[in-house]
Amino acid sequence: MLLIISLDFVMLEVLPGDPTRVLVPRGGGSINLRDAIIRDWGLDRPLLDRWAIFVGNILTGNWGPSITYRPGVPALDVILPRVVLTTTLLVAAGAVSFGLAGLLAWGANHRKGGSMDRVVGGLALAAYPVPVFALSLALLFVLALQLEWFPIGGDRSIVPPSDFLGQIADRIYHGFLPVIALAAASFGFVSLSLREGLGGSRTSRAGYRDEDAGSSRSPDGNISVSTSLVGAVALFAGWMVAADAFVELLFNLDGVGSLVWRAIFAFDFFVLSAIFLLTAFIVAAWVTVADAVHGGLGRLDATRVRYRSAATAAKPDWLPALIARLRSPVGLAGLVLLCLLLGMTVLAPVLVGTALPRDTPLQPPSDRHLLGTDASGLDNAALLVYGGAESLVAAAWSFNVAFALGFVVAIAAGYVRGKAASISAFANDFILMIPWIPFAILPAVILGGVGSAESSTLGVALLAWAIPTRSLRLRLETVSRPAAEEDREKPGQRKGEGLLDFVEASLPQVLSAALFAASIGILMNAGLAFLGFAYATIPSWGSQIRSSYVSLALVRGQWWAFLAPALMIWLSALSFGLLSHGLGHDSPSFGARNA
Repeated sequence: MLLIISLDFVMLEVLPGDPTRVLVPRGGGSINLRDAIIRDWGLDRPLLDRWAIFVGNILTGNWGPSITYRPGVPALDVILPRVVLTTTLLVAAGAVSFGLAGLLAWGANHRKGGSMDRVVGGLALAAYPVPVFALSLALLFVLALQLEWFPIGGDRSIVPPSDFLGQIADRIYHGFLPVIALAAASFGFVSLSLREGLGGSRTSRAGYRDEDAGSSRSPDGNISVSTSLVGAVALFAGWMVAADAFVELLFNLDGVGSLVWRAIFAFDFFVLSAIFLLTAFIVAAWVTVADAVHGGLGRLDATRVRYRSAATAAKPDWLPALIARLRSPVGLAGLVLLCLLLGMTVLAPVLVGTALPRDTPLQPPSDRHLLGTDASGLDNAALLVYGGAESLVAAAWSFNVAFALGFVVAIAAGYVRGKAASISAFANDFILMIPWIPFAILPAVILGGVGSAESSTLGVALLAWAIPTRSLRLRLETVSRPAAEEDREKPGQRKGEGLLDFVEASLPQVLSAALFAASIGILMNAGLAFLGFAYATIPSWGSQIRSSYVSLALVRGQWWAFLAPALMIWLSALSFGLLSHGLGHDSPSFGARNA
């Protein structure tokens, strides 16, 4: 909590300009409020004094007043009335997403490698790269605008029913599409996490061997599913909170998520600060409880596992194994998709020319414009070809950061262990607890606002590594435990050789985690572009979807302006996901070799 509060303080301090000017309320009659803010928060005092006052105010319940959205009203009074709606939406979507994923995983776990297992795995791989804002718009367009089965927004009817049961039914009717969109946004991630966790109970998956690996059915399958499901809750709590902000915005729900956007564009720091702190504390509590339950269930699940140490295992030839995994059907599919996307981006000037001529805005598809024109008169097909550059840059930065940090975390958690493992685990979990949307936007503000390539990718790269690296860390902690115990029994063993063996053997898993981080980075970057935080001089697929939304092209029935960039975002994120799955599937790991 202290570090989260301190990070919130840093976010204020790094904003350009004098804090006493940044927090000046806009409009008339704000002089007294400004003086009160300077006095109560010590904005005219030295840095350490400001930090101490800031921490003291937060811990005593003084989270500051709204300065632009509702000037003078305490920030918590603005937020708390909206907590019930957001909590209800998250709980309902979580129950649908985690319940469905757990049910499918339980069915697939009974016959590992069977048709059910393959179907669930394919569904998870195809589902997680779908951007939540694109899915929300698709649901609104098809089910609300075209078929008119559901309302286009709001959490209740303008004239709600008078009876209690009717009011509940009205709320469920309005909340159905938002819950489905939010549940779908997390279903793919949860399913992949469950498959990975359950795969750990099989031979050569996570560095240990199940006593019942020879059978097609695990006697403790229910415990394995429960353990992995609770772990997934901890892993994707922050992701669901961020997805909720998109859902509330697009479905016009007056919750905490939609308040984020109003506070961002009104630049109401104290409201943003309060939302940041409240959501971070909730996610921190969520992760802590889930990890405690996960640990207890994990001890039950571990009673049927016996280990093989690195000292008794033959060293694998990892490079041919790595190439073989890239040549698997999943790996090849990802590689082909990625090469096509790279080729399209590199050859964009040849395919569509270096200039983007303007024409009549919002034209339908024709021989001249295959996908019509956008609200500015630019050719949608040309924008689509050029739009991959920003996504691929975000993927590259996310991959590099995740690859570097992945090795640091892997060595600390899987080889050095002790205090190094504790520190790496704490740092990893701390990043997971940070609401990623305001933190990812922060570099854009620090670097001078929207319009720089750095501001579009830096925040994403600093956050995208946390989810895959946590999975990597948990696997390697389990894998290396027997080897570490054996090392203590043999103090004469040269540690340098063990470290090289560990780095060599963990390389496929680190690469897999970095590729998955690149996939997450694409989704994050597209979401920020949809909100308007993108490199202004380069087209992006997220910006194209934003244009179709803001210009009401989708409402007019011009679905092609939305569908094409949404498919490109999905395919680009999927390509890295397929590569990640191909490398990580049954990869050799330190402390366990293929039997």
